[in-house]
Amino acid sequence: MPRYTFSLADSGKKLLVRPGDEIVCELPEKATAGYEWMTVAVPEGVDVRIERPGSESASPAGADALTRVNVIVRRPVEGRLVLEHRQPWENSREGSSKFEIDLGTSIES
Repeated sequence: MPRYTFSLADSGKKLLVRPGDEIVCELPEKATAGYEWMTVAVPEGVDVRIERPGSESASPAGADALTRVNVIVRRPVEGRLVLEHRQPWENSREGSSKFEIDLGTSIES
């Protein structure tokens, strides 16, 4: 099955997918800064798993790190995946960064 990889620079793009496709979003952050990438909107028909950078002992404070967001398409999908980079205890405020992609179902076989 196809695997698509995106970075923060790809935010706002549209992707046509089919069941079984995998989407990987590699998003930057600073280790131990208190900010995390979190899902804000997830379209029906996809599963999302977030892999955070290693523990505090593995990365010095403030070091560049990548969060990997793995998305598996389970069935035909239409909607927007939205992720925000924010502090988990501040759910009411908009995050410091946002990543969005529009997902639609490909009719090609």
